[in-house]
Amino acid sequence: MLITLDKFLDKYLGTSKGYPTDNEFKGECLSIVKLYIKECFGINPPASGSGSAYGYWSNFPTPLDTIFEKIENSA
Repeated sequence: MLITLDKFLDKYLGTSKGYPTDNEFKGECLSIVKLYIKECFGINPPASGSGSAYGYWSNFPTPLDTIFEKIENSA
């Protein structure tokens, strides 16, 4: 069952999570991003290509490029 961003924040705000289990990569930025992708969009998160959440922005791996629109940062 997919959840909304608000429900995701309610569920995890103030916690330290790991992914794919709480015993792995606990507290890492990539873990919470992978949980967000899985729980809010229902897809298995792909490898980021860099071992960091930033890799999702810089590498924009499939299938993220079919779900999200990449918007460049601007003033």
